[in-house]
Amino acid sequence: MKHFRLLLGVVLLSVIIGGIGIVTNKTKLISPNPQLNAYQVLTIQLQSLQHNKKLGNNFGIKQTYEFAHPNNKALTGPIHNFIEMLETESYSILLNHSQTSITTIHQDPIHEVFEVTVTKDDKKATFIWTILALQNEQQDIYWYTASVMPFNVPTI
Repeated sequence: MKHFRLLLGVVLLSVIIGGIGIVTNKTKLISPNPQLNAYQVLTIQLQSLQHNKKLGNNFGIKQTYEFAHPNNKALTGPIHNFIEMLETESYSILLNHSQTSITTIHQDPIHEVFEVTVTKDDKKATFIWTILALQNEQQDIYWYTASVMPFNVPTI
């Protein structure tokens, strides 16, 4: 229990510091790098989308696109297509949402899958967020989002 509380404290602190960094760093995108793990990539993307309006000029969406897997970028196309996709009914709740809940569904050395639930204006939506590892020639591991799929659990 002691380790869980410590881990929770570290995660919360990193989310707060990360959010402050994203909101104050409006001119430079955070690039994929081997120091970031899959969960950190996920939180960078979610915080960027959450603060997209505050950041202005769709900077949060551009930051999210920076961590899109190359295959994902090939499917969505250039950034203006990605912006249009995020403005659709299926994904627009991600923009400027007020709350986030993250649950790890699967974790292994090459991919991680998360259940992400966001809240905005008393509406909730759940997504299955898949992040894959890519290795460069120097054997460095970089994490990228391969897919974000809307997932609605039926209520009973």
